[in-house]
Amino acid sequence: MGAGIAHCPLSNMYFADAAFPLREALDQDLHVGLGSDLSGGPLPSIFHAALDAVSHSRVREAGTNTHIMDQRGEANSRVSFVEAFWLATHGGGLTLDLPVGIFKPGYYFDALVIDSNTAGSQVRIYDDLDSAQDALEKIIVHTTEPAISAVWVSGKQIK
Repeated sequence: MGAGIAHCPLSNMYFADAAFPLREALDQDLHVGLGSDLSGGPLPSIFHAALDAVSHSRVREAGTNTHIMDQRGEANSRVSFVEAFWLATHGGGLTLDLPVGIFKPGYYFDALVIDSNTAGSQVRIYDDLDSAQDALEKIIVHTTEPAISAVWVSGKQIK
């Protein structure tokens, strides 16, 4: 195993006073896993960390000053919701050299069941309107504890 990067976007913004160049790290095939640093943010939610990764990459790309658009930001800095989800799952496994984060023989079965119909769920997915990517984006943006109806860790259901 080589080196890897455990990335907590909100902690980076608070304590490093900058957004991590995540797009560049991914383009260089570095092992990056997404994490949640409770001391660096209000919630220990991996979903919030994934949303922060997407948001911060967009801020890097668009820039934060008042210059004309083509004179600000870092071009091609965006990270997609699909990439953020990968970082939160298999990217973390690769970074820590653990067999987790994908459904594959020999890997630990870790999973959440998100129920968009349960009381208190803020996730709204419409089968006839939302693509798989739309559904994933909604899960990342809107999942809170009430929407998580089941949890498996290492093949054992714990909720």
